[in-house]
Amino acid sequence: MKKKFLTGLIAAAALLTLTGCQSHKTATVKKTSGVGSVRRTNNTDRKFGHRGGSESNTNDSNVWNSDKQDKLDDFFDEWADTMDQEYDKYDGSGQIKTAAGEEFPKDFNRVQVNGKKVSIAYEPDGRGNNEYNVVAIYNYDKDQGASHITYFFAFHDGQPIVLVDETTNGDYVQAKETANKDLINGFNAIAAGKDASMPGFR
Repeated sequence: MKKKFLTGLIAAAALLTLTGCQSHKTATVKKTSGVGSVRRTNNTDRKFGHRGGSESNTNDSNVWNSDKQDKLDDFFDEWADTMDQEYDKYDGSGQIKTAAGEEFPKDFNRVQVNGKKVSIAYEPDGRGNNEYNVVAIYNYDKDQGASHITYFFAFHDGQPIVLVDETTNGDYVQAKETANKDLINGFNAIAAGKDASMPGFR
């Protein structure tokens, strides 16, 4: 009886240890309510693209900072809810991969905007010598094949712009400015240091 009890105790402890290890590997989901949500691609905390932390900079004179990034995450999460879509967010580590096989930021060297080759790169503070300095990347893979929707929130000539890519094949990634007014207005407001939210969320 004593041996069985001891064996059960060891098994329970092993299960708790295994469960604890697995919980650290789970991707962070920013919001649990609603179908659409934004989740980080891994658990790495960085200066930009994570919530909180001692390195947070709330000085609105900066082009982009972690306070603005947090606001964008919240706003985009609300927007994703209205679209019934779940987006992965690039957190600044490694690559974010689309259903078409694109990997960003690596494949920024293949990006054309409106059919024209441009210089574009991930610059989490919004500053850089590129035509497009990307501060945030969100990707949604559809259920079929290579279909995806990838958004690049960027600064072009110092002004905020939201690019969208739905390329499924070819040598180049064909991006263009989104026609979605909610995303445009939300990003413009946040870039200016203001709050933004979708109607009905506040």
